[in-house]
Amino acid sequence: MQLLSCLFTCLAMCCRFAFGSLSYSAVSILENGYTGVVIAIHPGVEQDARLIDAIKETWTNASYDLYIATGNRAYFKQITILLPSTWNGGDYKLATGNENYELADVVISPADDTHGNEPYTVQYGGCGEMGIRSHFTPSYLLEDKYVENYGKRGKAVVHEWAHYRWGVFDETSDEDSFYWENSNYSSYDGPTPTTCPVDLRGQIRNTKSDYKTCTSDDIDSITNSYSKDCVFFPFDEQHTNASLMAYQCLSNVVNFCKDMEDIEGDFLNIHNKYAPNKHNRLCAMRSTWSVIKESTDFAAWSRNDTASMVETIPKFDVLITPRNQDYVLVLDDSGSMGGKCGDTTMTNCTKSAVYQFVTTAMPHGSRVGTVAFGTTAVNMSDMIEISNDPTSRHNILSPITTLSAQMGSTCIGCGILKAIQVLGSGASGARIIVVTDGMESYGLPNPVRNVSKMVLSKGIIVDAVFIITDNNIDLKNLAEDSGGKYYFASSQIQLQEIFTQISKAENIEEIAQQIHSNTFGAMTRRAATSSIYIDATIGKSTTFTFTGANGNLPVVSLLSPSGCLYSNIEDHAFSCYDRVVYLTEDKGFSTLQFRIPGMAETGNWKYSVNNNNVVTVTLVVTSFAVNHSIAQIVIESGLGRTQIDNGPGQLYAKLGKGNVPILGAKVLATIKGPVDSTKLVELYDNGAGSDIVENDGIYSRYFTEFTGEGRYSVQINVKSGPPMQTLPRFRKSGSHARYCPGFISKGGHLHVNPNGARSNEGSKHNGISSHELGDFTRHDNAGAFDYKGSVNVNNPSSPDIFPPGKITDVRLRLYDFEDYTKGIVMQFTATGDDYESGTASRYEVRYTFGNPVNLVSDFDSNMLLDERYVAEGNLSQPSPVGDRETYVIRPTQLLTDFFGNAFAFSFLAIGIKAFDEVGNSGETSAILPINLLEQIFDPTAPTTTSVTPAGVASSVSDYEISQQTTPVRQVIGDSMELWMYILSGVAGFIIIASTATVVQFFMKKASKPSKPYSNPYRSTKRGTSEYSTPEEPRLNTIIVK
Repeated sequence: MQLLSCLFTCLAMCCRFAFGSLSYSAVSILENGYTGVVIAIHPGVEQDARLIDAIKETWTNASYDLYIATGNRAYFKQITILLPSTWNGGDYKLATGNENYELADVVISPADDTHGNEPYTVQYGGCGEMGIRSHFTPSYLLEDKYVENYGKRGKAVVHEWAHYRWGVFDETSDEDSFYWENSNYSSYDGPTPTTCPVDLRGQIRNTKSDYKTCTSDDIDSITNSYSKDCVFFPFDEQHTNASLMAYQCLSNVVNFCKDMEDIEGDFLNIHNKYAPNKHNRLCAMRSTWSVIKESTDFAAWSRNDTASMVETIPKFDVLITPRNQDYVLVLDDSGSMGGKCGDTTMTNCTKSAVYQFVTTAMPHGSRVGTVAFGTTAVNMSDMIEISNDPTSRHNILSPITTLSAQMGSTCIGCGILKAIQVLGSGASGARIIVVTDGMESYGLPNPVRNVSKMVLSKGIIVDAVFIITDNNIDLKNLAEDSGGKYYFASSQIQLQEIFTQISKAENIEEIAQQIHSNTFGAMTRRAATSSIYIDATIGKSTTFTFTGANGNLPVVSLLSPSGCLYSNIEDHAFSCYDRVVYLTEDKGFSTLQFRIPGMAETGNWKYSVNNNNVVTVTLVVTSFAVNHSIAQIVIESGLGRTQIDNGPGQLYAKLGKGNVPILGAKVLATIKGPVDSTKLVELYDNGAGSDIVENDGIYSRYFTEFTGEGRYSVQINVKSGPPMQTLPRFRKSGSHARYCPGFISKGGHLHVNPNGARSNEGSKHNGISSHELGDFTRHDNAGAFDYKGSVNVNNPSSPDIFPPGKITDVRLRLYDFEDYTKGIVMQFTATGDDYESGTASRYEVRYTFGNPVNLVSDFDSNMLLDERYVAEGNLSQPSPVGDRETYVIRPTQLLTDFFGNAFAFSFLAIGIKAFDEVGNSGETSAILPINLLEQIFDPTAPTTTSVTPAGVASSVSDYEISQQTTPVRQVIGDSMELWMYILSGVAGFIIIASTATVVQFFMKKASKPSKPYSNPYRSTKRGTSEYSTPEEPRLNTIIVK
């Protein structure tokens, strides 16, 4: 038992590394309790002591709710509340390394135009992958109306924790609120609400027609589902207590939906695998609990590990962010740093990058110290505070000019120890930036592994920057363990970009945005020319930094949008003396810098560069936001994994104007790998492949074009895209708690949420077209990953190890709602030969009229849909990756071949796999069942159905197309599950009846026979129950008591 608990603990504590650099978390689970949870308050939140109390109360309640929902497996044991440095008063300890806003698990931030005050969680990855962070607002935590909107706060926190920690998704749908269920199972004479479990009951009312029950008259002719005016109102009392990922606001909902094997007799909580929600699409129709129980938190759990009833009240630590950030630059000056870095040495590359970091990116109030190391380490300067006086930055940089790669061997641990001494008593929360060419020399005292424990105990963050080589696993581990990151640079420009990236870590308000970078190679007589557009959201303290090599500076001319010329050529230095631009030339750092005080002009800035005997010149342009009240264009990028033994790399970039997503942008990743390889790939926001939601401002891509084992660094470059004819339908990024419109009480009385039947949170913006923002550009360094797969680039006959990608956006619809025989239209985005690269060789489509889960669990055992059944399209000729595929399938032929001439209308499910030329197959696609139809509404009732052509508008949502149908009676369905229901119910009834008889016999008590159990939500006559609708609905009261 102790061994099992130890294994469980080790797995849980290691889980943070499984998610790579995309999501770092210091949370661990020990003896059923989560520790290391960080809740950080944004600096923009007004100081209010009530907020601290509200956080404590909310997460105390959430801890108990989490304990119940996980079957006594987990609760919140220790939580840190991180206050911003802008808050005054209170005897709070300073935060240390892992407690910072960037790495927080939960953030409390002001409401934004996209999400308003709704709780939500940002998720980039797929099923079972950890999210980025959860968001709550002060208003949500302090105002009672949000309890009416989202239910008890503790359960809403559990809902978001499930998104963040375990990678599950919502079981309702904003786009597809209804779908056509198998009418043998459905309790609705028409479309069924998209929810979980199957047994969650309620009524569907029209919010624009006095809340009358929705009928066939409310069917939309385009979607063939209920119009947006129809809203599902659940009953206030349910016989199911799930699901927290659907209607967490209902008072008796405390559990997750479960698959059959996890039900343990409670059949009312069974997962609804037919519902067209994001969770079913991304998690292969598995229940939320099935995904949760297989997470690293519970992978080694057994029934014996379930804690008896424990005290679930968390321990809260309230810390405050240091007002100013302390840095120590630990710079490698060993002999190996004399090696090549482009046209100069690694030492010179380091000096130029540090120059830009200190002069352009470090905010006022920061303190900086410097250490150099070789065989030993020396203190180059004590901590110096950066002030408005330019000499403060000069004093930091002055000793760095003496670096010369002449300090012998490499003792990185010596440099880190010296940095700790320089920090002194103020080490907690400080940042050490180590710049090195890699390996430590053997036999020297104090290697990194020997000093790591001291670094961690003092709460210091370590960032590791490797130049050219990176074979130091101890330093990589220390960076991740301390809450920092590690980077790899193979050129001058990459090193400069990395330092700009590091400067963003602590400064969430004053962030230097890198808006442009460029590298110029050898030139002859003519100068190289280019331009950069400075948009209206930035322009403050803009700096153009040109870097040469070995003390040589380029000749540069800079032309403003209004025609002012600035240059380092003496004959025509400046042409506009009323517009001040400061020019600094520093041959010690091989750097030429134009600094524009105040606000730079908005528009196109042109520049020309002449090498002047310098082989390579680099340019980096940085700028700050105009002011805090104007949202700026921001890019946040990341990698799915940093250690890749097999499989693809995953690239992500979130682009927004403030929190409003930017759509239609051109997002390119430049990936530099070993043997001087450079690859350029485009990231997409199309809801296919690695991108889980279309048009949410998060751009994604798998990468498989490896040239060999080694390190791959990733730079993200963004620019505005072409004009968009219409703004595509925007999907909110992340997953969010379900808004509760109201409820139906016994007697059929309707109680509408007094805040409205529909949420108005986050309705101000639906995304912005990138073209509307002008010719903006942004750059970001996503970091680097190690690849250790078996790719041999020198051998063209090397095996193809990467399969095609999984098709995630399959859409099905009937060509004609009134005549299913005209065909089923199947559409999806083409995958590639190697995930999202190249073109697949063929598609294999299989189908079933039975349980659709069989298509996932045993794809090959299902019926093959070959070319005989395809009226339009060729399954043997896939389109290039990213193109739209359209096929028309003959359903009559399918039914005839499957049933013979005696077939009935049926529930059809289709799955797809893509194959490459050597037979590698991708995962089975998302499975979408579709009903083949018979009309069950009153035939005398008016109908609004219409024929829709195959070319459906691209704005239709993922599941709208698949549900563009009329209701059907399913003949063949989940027969095995149905019989399990029946047999289990009979067995349960026999056991209960037998037990009752024995008890009565022995107690010899005469008692009246108990009334048989009756579910008020299921009645023999559809539409009648204790919840039947009275003539006049009552519109009053609140949703949750």
